This record gives sequence, structure tokens and C-alpha cells, in this order.
Amino acid sequence: MKKIYLAILFLAGTNLAFAQFGKELTRKSPQHHIGQKTFKHQQEIQAAKAVPHLNPNPTNPDFIGQYAGKEVFVGQSLYDLQTNSSVQNRIVNHGDGTLSVAWTMAPDAAWNERGSGYNYFDGNDWGPEPAARLEGPRRTGWPSLNTFGNGSDVILSHFSPPPYDGNILRKDADGNWSEKDLGTMTGETVGVLWPRSTTGGPDGNTFHAIALTTPSGLSGAVYNGMDGHLLYYRSLDGGETFDKVDVVLPGIDSTQYKELGGDDYAIHANGNTVAILVMAAWGDVKVIKSNDNGETWEEHLVYDFPLEPAYDEAIGYDETMWPNDTFPSNDGSGSVLVDGSGKVHVWYSEVAVTDDTFGDGTWSFFPGLNSINYWNEDMTEHIEIAGVLDEDGDGAFGVAANEYGNYFNGFASYPSGGMDADGNLYLVYSAISELSPNENAQQGNQHYRKLYVQASSDGGMTWCDPNPIITAEFSDEFFFSFIEAVFPSVAKTVDDHMHIVYQQDYEPGIALSGDEDDVVSNFITYTAIPVSYVCSFVNTTDVVQPEQINFNVTPNPASKEAVLSFDMEEAGTLTAGLYNAIGQKVADFGSSQYPQGSFSKEISLSGIAKGTYVVKLQTDKAITAKLIVVE
Repeated sequence: MKKIYLAILFLAGTNLAFAQFGKELTRKSPQHHIGQKTFKHQQEIQAAKAVPHLNPNPTNPDFIGQYAGKEVFVGQSLYDLQTNSSVQNRIVNHGDGTLSVAWTMAPDAAWNERGSGYNYFDGNDWGPEPAARLEGPRRTGWPSLNTFGNGSDVILSHFSPPPYDGNILRKDADGNWSEKDLGTMTGETVGVLWPRSTTGGPDGNTFHAIALTTPSGLSGAVYNGMDGHLLYYRSLDGGETFDKVDVVLPGIDSTQYKELGGDDYAIHANGNTVAILVMAAWGDVKVIKSNDNGETWEEHLVYDFPLEPAYDEAIGYDETMWPNDTFPSNDGSGSVLVDGSGKVHVWYSEVAVTDDTFGDGTWSFFPGLNSINYWNEDMTEHIEIAGVLDEDGDGAFGVAANEYGNYFNGFASYPSGGMDADGNLYLVYSAISELSPNENAQQGNQHYRKLYVQASSDGGMTWCDPNPIITAEFSDEFFFSFIEAVFPSVAKTVDDHMHIVYQQDYEPGIALSGDEDDVVSNFITYTAIPVSYVCSFVNTTDVVQPEQINFNVTPNPASKEAVLSFDMEEAGTLTAGLYNAIGQKVADFGSSQYPQGSFSKEISLSGIAKGTYVVKLQTDKAITAKLIVVE
């Protein structure tokens, strides 16, 4: 069980220094009013947001003008917990101008009618907001949306009450939905919850799924030595039958993990390549990858947790070996993507954890000691690319203890990644905004979470600065300051826009748990963010890999100086610079004119701290190479 500890982040240049509060989250007396800046009551806010559906097709004259580029509300829900950790695949870009979205919805305040909400954009209009779930009498949740090779959508969720199992919804050519069980054989006393799915295979009709055995705390049982065991499922015929059920994957068993939490994992497939991301608060972050459509698997270590595998808090760790007992870890929120070449890309939210008292059944984490990290198979270790922002530029992140809505995740979390046809990578995540306080939140002064986007044009080596998208440009100009934006999911396929669906309301925190705020409507919101807004280089700079034009850095690793060797395909001006792991320039090596030919340039690394950097040469093309600086 997690307890919450807080931290304030002080930003000094590009480095982060942390001051730890060591204070548990406490609740204040509920206040039944919200917002006195422009309006007085929650009902007034909801009425103001109940605008008609807008056509996001810019060729439609009804969409031109005041609402151009604004968000579109595709559904609502009184149930406001869309995930425990990682956000599901919730939006599909079909590549022909059409889109599909799904979410957990409940039209009743008691959440008895909880199930899968769904909407579809036909290229011109979104459908009406659904008033009811897709499922029959079952109470379901946590839908994971994908599409088969024939273009038909499929949703995997779980159903309750026990015995828990996965619930599969498949949409036929006429728009009708059929329903069937995933088919776990773990037994009525166990069952599975919080599933994830993806589609792939040679024809796009292979259905891959993962789900977690029900923990003992939810009337489940320890399964094969793990209290919460991840299992794998596969169907080769579009979900009709399953040839792999309850499969224990290599590296995800009781020898490596004592337990996994709900949604501490993600899955994605591209063709015959399948990747599963697994995160544990007290264990490694790793990827399990198959190159043969789920037949065989191999492990890739993303982050090596310092303690021994399958850490048991009842036993604890050797405090003589670990006198500083706060460990870098993760909050269970991550995203995985397989690109067209079969390479795996990973994003996850890093936090710090500590075990206060061995054997008491609890442990703590520090949501303020965090960042968004990125990794791919070419890297020996992850890099930090994003996090909370110093939006007022005063050198400190000014959100104090308890001034945030509780999601049991990091201050910057819920990363979701995608890629375009040119190989540019994209990220959206949610983070607390220091410039957006709600002084009249039900739990006292709490800051809103906003969404931020960023991209990489060099395969993840460097990333542009995050840009906010909850702004007057993309949201309602009168209400964007009051929007709580969480649980973003970006379509894996990015075209000239990032297609994003997320949940917004006007109260930080969640009603289901944590803050236990009043139950009110939450808006499921679609937005399309132009890639030109995300980063200026997208679709404007031709990025060339070093091996294509004979660009080398020697020696590598280097200490005091290095030599850049490069070819000029034609005469021109070349600018050289050194960038850190989050894309910030740390050294400028100047600009020079060169004729066509081969050249070398000496660079000084004096004053550069040890670490991994990127050297970028810029002409009309961007050329990059990794450089490791040592003492």
C-alpha cells in the first residue's frame, strides 16, 4: 500500500535539486464550492461547457471562426478514474481521416452502470455523446481500444463482480458490437483485472492481450508466487479463439517481482513484433519483446532497480548497504511503441520510493521527485526528457505540500507516445501547473494538471522543450485556466496532427479515491494538435543519420576535447552545438563556412559535466551523433 510524501523541486539551470518534506498527505475539510474568479458553482461551469458538437473538419464553414482548433467533447462520465497508472490505448487513427475513441464511462453517480464509452469520427463529424455503455448487463471498466487489419474496432476491458475476467467487444462492418469473454483459466478465486491489448500479426488480425491476476486485497489470491501476476493471451483469428491463455512470460514471474500493481504495464505491436512494458515500484523497468508474433520472447532491461529482484518489504533491505533508503523508481505509468523497423521505444514516469518500516505492509513514494524518462533499444540507459515546468521562470517549482489533486502518481505522469511516417517521435503527458491554482478546490488550494507535448526528430536522442496544449489556442478561451487535464492518450499513428483524447473537469483530484471529491461530470475530450506547434523542426528539417554522411566523433567517450569528422555534400554554413539529454544546448561550437568535401573540427569539452550528450551539426539538414563525456 502506498503512502504519499511530498517534495518541492528547485530548478537551477538544467539541474534539479530536491528538498524533501517527508510529510504525509492530509485531507482538509471539504468545501462545496468551486471557483470564484469568473463563476460560482460547478453547475454553472458544466452548463457553460455544454456547447453543441463542432465539426473539426476545417473545410466545414461551421467550424471556422471562434471554435477553430478548439477541443471537441466526445463523451462524459461520472466515473473519473480512467486508469490506476498507465493510460490505455484509447484512440485509434485509422489513416483515412477517421478516428475512434473509448473510455470508461458511468452515467450514474453510484457507478453501477459503468462500462465502455465509445465514439467515432467519420471524417466530417463525431457521433453524438453516448448515453449508455456498449456492454450488456455486465459492469466493466478500463477499455483498451485497437483496430484489426480489416478496419474493425475491438475493445478489451474487464468485468465485475467476481469471478473477474476480460470482456471483448468487436465491431462488425454494420457497426454492431458482439461480446465475449477473454477466457482466463486462473479460476473463480483469482480471475484477472485491468487488461491491455494490441493488434498485429502478418494480416493485422492477431489479438494480443495482457491482464493482471486479482490481488489478494480485492478478494483474489497469490498466483504462482506473485500477488498480482501479469499473464499473456493471444488470438490469431481476430479474437474468435485463443491459442495462448494465462501464459507466464519470461522475466515476469516470482523470481523477479513480488507483485505488480494494476496498470503498471503497457503493450504495443507492429506487424510480428510485440513489446510489453513492465514497471514495478520495487523492481526493474523492463521490456519483454517478441519478434515472431508472440511465440518466443526476450528481455530488455530499461532500468535496473538497485535492490535484489522480488524485493519483499516484510524482510526489508540491508541498511548498512543502503543508508540513503530513498530509491529512484517509477509510478507505474508508462507507454511503449514499436516502430516500423521493429525497434521498441519506452516512456515512463520516474519517482522515488522508500520503505519506512519493514513488515508493516506499507511503503511510501515521493511524487515530486520525478521526471519523464525515455529509452529505446539502442540506448544503454534511459534519459530524462521532461517533467514539471518552471512556468513563472523564478528558478523554483512553486507548488507546496498538499497543493495538488491526488492521483497516486508523480507530479508529471501519464506519458503517451506516438510516431509519424518520417520517424519523428511524439509525447503527451500530464503535469501539475504552478501557474494554475484553484484557491477554492474542495480540498483547499490545489493546482490544476495540464497537458504538455514534445517531439524528437533524431530517434529520441534529443527532445524539444515541452509545449502546453491547455491554452486559449486549443481550449475554450474563457475556461482553459480552470481545466484539470489528465489521462491523455495519443494515437500511435501521428500525421500532420497529434490526435489526443483526455479527461477534463474543473476540480483537481478524483472522486473515486484519493481526494474523494464530489461526483460530477467529467468531459472526455478530443483535440488535434498541429505537429508544427509541437516542435519547430517537425516537417521542416531533414534529419540525416550520421552513418549516411560519414559523421564521426572521436574519441568517444571523450574527456577534455574531441574531433568532429564530417562530409559537406555542398558548400554552405555549418553550425555545431552540444545538447544534453533533455535537448538543451550546453555548448555552442560556432558557425563556419565550408566548401564541398570532407573536414574535421576540434571541440573543447572543458567545463562539460560527465554524462551522455548529442552533438548536432546544422546546415540545411540536421546531423546528430551521441557523445559520452567522462572525467
